[in-house]
Amino acid sequence: MSVVSEIKCARCDRKYSGLRGRCPYCGARRTGRGKYSDEEAENFKGKTLVAILIMVALVAATVVLVVSAPGQENDITADDPGINMTDDRDTVGIDSQTEPPPVETEPPEETEPPAQAVIFAVTPLFFGRPAAFANDVQFRIGESNVVELRILSQGMEDEDFDITWESDNPDVFDIVPTTDSSGRFATLTPTGVGNTNLRITVNDFPEIVYVVRIVRP
Repeated sequence: MSVVSEIKCARCDRKYSGLRGRCPYCGARRTGRGKYSDEEAENFKGKTLVAILIMVALVAATVVLVVSAPGQENDITADDPGINMTDDRDTVGIDSQTEPPPVETEPPEETEPPAQAVIFAVTPLFFGRPAAFANDVQFRIGESNVVELRILSQGMEDEDFDITWESDNPDVFDIVPTTDSSGRFATLTPTGVGNTNLRITVNDFPEIVYVVRIVRP
């Protein structure tokens, strides 16, 4: 009875049956006393070195990815679907992180309030001048005179005046406003000898009363 001896693989140092031409563990071809060929040894070394380099590269890539992505669950990239990476601060309806600058408004111009409308004085002018005697004036029959009102006022124009002229007795004299739009002029025409009152009102100013004496020429 023959005994099959075992040989030791020169590549992986494992023993296997001497009937085999190759190591069943690493595939090295048997040469002589269990050694594998130099060519296969060189190939094995090359493959081992490549495998080691690939593993080192994979480890390095993994470390880089871990360091560059500390918060993966919160990391947003441009490749994520439905994520808009554009700056929407100027988009209508999207709140911006920065508040808009305050709008500078110019203070309103100070305007002076309109002057209060008031009448300070009303002076009738007879023959172009005030009456020689206070509230007393004389005309002759046949004379016609234009009476003018000098009005001292504030905040009023001629069209703001509401003027009335009235004679207490048209048989002594008649008073008729002229066609002047201001109403400050009226024509006084004597109609008979005698005395009567001339009444003048201007807006809410107190009534002015003059005694008009009509004498013969």
